[in-house]
Amino acid sequence: MIDCNYYEQCEQSEKEVKYCMNCNEFQKRLVKFVGIDDWNRPIFKVLEKNYYLSDLHNLFDYGTTEQQIKEFYKDKELNRHLTYHGRTKDCEPMGTELEYNLKLI
Repeated sequence: MIDCNYYEQCEQSEKEVKYCMNCNEFQKRLVKFVGIDDWNRPIFKVLEKNYYLSDLHNLFDYGTTEQQIKEFYKDKELNRHLTYHGRTKDCEPMGTELEYNLKLI
């Protein structure tokens, strides 16, 4: 997360971007791993928002732990791997690319 308070907020269609004019950095949205769905996709909840993300290309076994997921994604740009999944964990993912940075907690 960006530590300073110099944000400019832009809204382009339904996208909300918080950009720090002081740091020249985008604020990161926090995501938490919540489980594996029936198609072996990892599902993540966007904290402070009411929707889920998933990875359509990197699949995992049902017994995969949260620690294994964090290890897999630790050096990856999450917004390049995760896509909009829906308002619930059981939705069919839309595959919509993300326009903001993510941080896995």
